[in-house]
Amino acid sequence: MRIARLLKKNIALICVVALIASCDGGDALKTETPTEAGTSPTLEQVSVPLQTGDAGSRKILLDQIQSLKSAIRPLDKISYKREYYRHHAWEWSYRARAALLAYRIYGDIEQVRAVLEGALYYAGLPHWKTWKRSTDSWFSEITTPGLISIPIADLLLLSRQDELVHVLVIEHYEILLNAIVRGVSGFDSSYRRIGDTGYYITPLNESKVEALNHMAIYTVALARIYELTGDETYRTRVGQIARYWLASTTRHANGALSWPYAPIPDNMHSVAEPFWKGSVTIELPISAHRIGASITDEQLLQVQKTLILNIFENGQWGGRTYLVNGQREKKEIKPSQVKQMPVLAMWHLLDCVAPPVDNLDLELFKTNQRFYEKTSRALYGAVFGLFARSGHCD
Repeated sequence: MRIARLLKKNIALICVVALIASCDGGDALKTETPTEAGTSPTLEQVSVPLQTGDAGSRKILLDQIQSLKSAIRPLDKISYKREYYRHHAWEWSYRARAALLAYRIYGDIEQVRAVLEGALYYAGLPHWKTWKRSTDSWFSEITTPGLISIPIADLLLLSRQDELVHVLVIEHYEILLNAIVRGVSGFDSSYRRIGDTGYYITPLNESKVEALNHMAIYTVALARIYELTGDETYRTRVGQIARYWLASTTRHANGALSWPYAPIPDNMHSVAEPFWKGSVTIELPISAHRIGASITDEQLLQVQKTLILNIFENGQWGGRTYLVNGQREKKEIKPSQVKQMPVLAMWHLLDCVAPPVDNLDLELFKTNQRFYEKTSRALYGAVFGLFARSGHCD
């Protein structure tokens, strides 16, 4: 069933609960006409609707987008702030992806140059392993190569569509493609099959299933490489992992989904994942849907309802931290959990396939006027929202 048909059934519910501005069912998916090639305006000239009337808040976002050109050039040094060091890949990955979207919206080719510089940096590293501080050693895991591969793959895909990007990338294309194919390889020994589903175990404990958000990152990378190569091996693996995620979901009476942080075969429905982890996991079904691997339009609408009906209540965020009603929601909200709220911007990634939740940005601004600055995921989600609203959905 196509999403356009589903919208007619769901638009009234979504509009009432999510306070969507356009609720007549006819304008929900309208987008602005993309700027013609060669006529891209400056950031200040572009009038993409940002869901706030605060001009100062809009300027913060524009400044953040401009700063991407320097922020995504990675530093070659080890940080001991966390137990696991991943080549700064979390921050670089989402900022680089945001920069590529910004180029498509605003036409600043310097954003692409910056991503290319970072991509070549990673392609030149001897490995994409993760450093474990407590053991003073490197180990291979799916998270780091997944994070690094996604923006590089997006850059290569963009080079097939855009002549300016093609000119910049063409001499490096094979090097970068080979780097990401090599980067995601070598993990078959950590993969387990159950029927037509599959999952990964952690490299540090073979009795432990890898977290869904880590598998999601890796799955997005596999899906992108499938788009680049057409190799059905990648699409098959994406479909298996997507079905494992589906098997772990619980559909609630309100139509929303929840899922655990790390479902295991003999306990697939434990306590629901907190939203800051879920903000990463939702890319698993989104990326699978993009290549036609197991995920339906209706299931993506259910993921959207997870935000507007489970995390939000009556169109507002009341401090819920888990993906489902009734689980651990009565406890006092910790300040650290409130600080995580900006990553809800990642639900904008559904804006190309479902009616945008227009009050999402309003809720984010209410919590923190400068929420874009707090995490690269928040910035990427916000820029994706602008990308969708400016009519650039493929």
